[in-house]
Amino acid sequence: MRSIRALLAVVLIVGAAGPAWAAPGGPRPAAVSPALVTQLAETGTGRFVVVFSGSADLGEAAGIDDFTRRGRFVVEELEATASRSQATALVVVTDAGASVESFWVRNTMVVDGDADLVEALAGLPGVTEVRPERIFPLVEPVERAIVAQAVGSPEWGVDKVGAPSA
Repeated sequence: MRSIRALLAVVLIVGAAGPAWAAPGGPRPAAVSPALVTQLAETGTGRFVVVFSGSADLGEAAGIDDFTRRGRFVVEELEATASRSQATALVVVTDAGASVESFWVRNTMVVDGDADLVEALAGLPGVTEVRPERIFPLVEPVERAIVAQAVGSPEWGVDKVGAPSA
């Protein structure tokens, strides 16, 4: 019983302090990646990703039997959500003279800009994260002849478990 009272007291204290954590006069700015801050401090400008909180309500898609209509519905909903979520950010980026590419599937945009632009975008409502662009290297394909030599004949496992003698 004592632990429940202590937990309740902590919840009440944290709940009462909650409004003090919020930025005065508006929402908290989005999280900005420390790696992006370091990158922009070193280079002045760079490519970064702005992630938005808006997500499409795709619940109605399950009730659409026609595959083409369902797909069209999903695409239209995702595009509309991204358009609404990113509208103000697109104006900010365009006014700054920076380049931007919008991605409606994930509701993100990739921007070429500086630290001031990062700060402006992070302060917008609906922006949840600003991070550096991640680039993943392509894996070089393996030559088929080398793979076939490495594996040998496919029966090796049969011999290993002693199946022929059983």
